[in-house]
Amino acid sequence: MKSSSASLLMYAALRWVESHGGTRIVVIGRREVTGLYARVGLQPTGHTTQSGAVTYDLMAATTAELRAGAAGHGGVLERLA
Repeated sequence: MKSSSASLLMYAALRWVESHGGTRIVVIGRREVTGLYARVGLQPTGHTTQSGAVTYDLMAATTAELRAGAAGHGGVLERLA
């Protein structure tokens, strides 16, 4: 998946959570792509799990932290806000 497509999907998830009154997002992501999650503001919790050869990291952030991170990305996300 292209980074821009992934960013749009994450932004859509953020908007959905906010529209339903949520204030925190917790994700479990493949270790290979945790940099993508970190760039939008998700922070590792220190909890990991492994299934076969794949390691997953648990990451979390408040919706306010993620919204602040999205504002700094400009371009498409700013036009959607």
